[in-house]
Amino acid sequence: MISYFLLFFITGCCIITYDIAKHTKYKSLASFCILTITIFIVGFRYKVGVDTYNYMYHYADVPLINNIEWNDLFAYNYQPLFLLLSSACKSINSDFYLFQLIHATIVNTIIFSFIRKNTSYTFTGYFIYLTTYFMYFNFEILKESLAVVVFLIGYQQLEKGKLFKFYLYVIIAFLFHISAIITIFFPLIKHLKLNKRFYFTAIGFTIFLAFSYSFLGLFSFWGKLAQKAITYATVAEQSVLNFNWLITQMLIYVIFPFILLITFKKKISSYSCEHIFCFTILLGLGIIEYQIVFSRFINYCIPFIFLCCTNIIGESYRQKTGIKIWKIGLISLFLFIFNYNFLSHNGYSRWYPYYSILNEQINKDREKLWGGFNL
Repeated sequence: MISYFLLFFITGCCIITYDIAKHTKYKSLASFCILTITIFIVGFRYKVGVDTYNYMYHYADVPLINNIEWNDLFAYNYQPLFLLLSSACKSINSDFYLFQLIHATIVNTIIFSFIRKNTSYTFTGYFIYLTTYFMYFNFEILKESLAVVVFLIGYQQLEKGKLFKFYLYVIIAFLFHISAIITIFFPLIKHLKLNKRFYFTAIGFTIFLAFSYSFLGLFSFWGKLAQKAITYATVAEQSVLNFNWLITQMLIYVIFPFILLITFKKKISSYSCEHIFCFTILLGLGIIEYQIVFSRFINYCIPFIFLCCTNIIGESYRQKTGIKIWKIGLISLFLFIFNYNFLSHNGYSRWYPYYSILNEQINKDREKLWGGFNL
């Protein structure tokens, strides 16, 4: 717990010093220190994160790099590039913590760079990242978080109009995690806006998904992709998810993005993010029918959503106190509900308390939670 609070405290102090007071001395050093602490916390954790248990468990079966054959790349449970990364790390050192450290370095370096390049309120952006999707990306969805950060690099090419280079990054992201298939649609959503056409699109999209189960068989030739989609599509029938979970998803990915878009439409449009908010709402509606599939797709929108929140809060630093409070209050409520999604119903045991490899301890609640997901 101290590790988390230390990271949040340092980042909070930097918000006051650099984002609000606008000092510049040692700003780059402070940014590097926060990144380094973040990487160490993630890389040297001991059984923190429910899905981390799964990766540790399967790591023993990962072949060494010189033993991998061509067929292994497409026959293994992992996507090809994730298998190669895991295998390369294991070939250097069989200890899983080396993989954790390298994974943490890749994911956090790219996300920190993405924030730094796209907002003047760098430390506010870091703080929002660290208090929202940081633990989810680093402790749970290790394969997909690599796909997301590759996509973030590729998105820069899309903004420059370089579609060929963009789709090269899409392919790389897909070879880390199959959910990256959703990124092929990003060039097509640039003109999405909150207007009458969007409302009709949302209604039509929801109706289409309601009748789409019968079409899943058409994708049988996709092999693993279809198998994964069908598994995720039927997970609700296994009582893993419930109605309260669905309501929370609607709040996070449909209602709040809609409220923020209505409230800050001009600002969001000026950040060139209106289409991302609209796309997030569409994907959020998809959760009604395909809970896990579309919640995974939304992960590619999350960094942009919270980057907009960063800029909105950051601009309030220069305005009157009353305006600042309600803006920060609205977005803080959004952040609270986002975290509630993970931390409710004993979900906090996923990431709290924190144990490192220097203090290897077993958390019984976390072990039980992992067992519940892997019956």
